[in-house]
Amino acid sequence: MNYIQVKNELGDINILTPLWISYIREIYTGDPDVESASDNEIAEWLTGRVKIQGQRENMHFELIYEKDHLIGFAMYAIDLGGIKGILEAGYGYIMEIYIVPDYRRKGMGVQVYRHMEKTLKTDGAEKIYLTPDSVNGVPFWETLGFTDSGNCDPDNKMHIYISPIS
Repeated sequence: MNYIQVKNELGDINILTPLWISYIREIYTGDPDVESASDNEIAEWLTGRVKIQGQRENMHFELIYEKDHLIGFAMYAIDLGGIKGILEAGYGYIMEIYIVPDYRRKGMGVQVYRHMEKTLKTDGAEKIYLTPDSVNGVPFWETLGFTDSGNCDPDNKMHIYISPIS
């Protein structure tokens, strides 16, 4: 697989937009704010995320290719601030990961995770955290060794899962 860092350029945003819209609509199924949002509004959310990722060297927003096929994206970074009273700064933080449906259950997600884990270790992290959705995310992340910390992220109210980097 190949990983290409997304740049704050129209070409990268145009390539990523259809995947981003599919991802947001899938992950937030049943959320009235998302369901009422137009594709253009969701695309604007992407533009904001792309601008954020370029602010630090250890913040990654990558397009994922299998041969010549764009199969997904991943956004992850070193969390410089931590979560007050819950996690100290310095953890790796997986913000987003998306694999298109035709490439799921073929080991691609595991390969992407191993790539992110290696990159975050190089960036200085010893542990990784994330807040997975309870339907598809939790079972996947638990198979990779993540465990529920017993805490919730105060921003998204989702359980925080943690794993040491191997």
